[in-house]
Amino acid sequence: GLTEAIVFNLRKLRGLSVTETDADDPVSFAKRTKADSVITGSIRNENGKHRVSFEILNMPDGASEVSDSFVIDGGSGMDVE
Repeated sequence: GLTEAIVFNLRKLRGLSVTETDADDPVSFAKRTKADSVITGSIRNENGKHRVSFEILNMPDGASEVSDSFVIDGGSGMDVE
């Protein structure tokens, strides 16, 4: 699915380590794993379209560095690059 495609492509980036988790508290998870940053996000189906939202949090304070969202037509067969 879309989530797997995003994670797969993030893992291709040099110098980036990607760990998937469903932790309720991403800031605590990042502190335990000594991560520099955390990306949180969601994908919601809305009337045949997908709303993708994400936020990049700096550690150790969890301050938001970047956040955004976009909509993808559910039938478009979008490619993730």
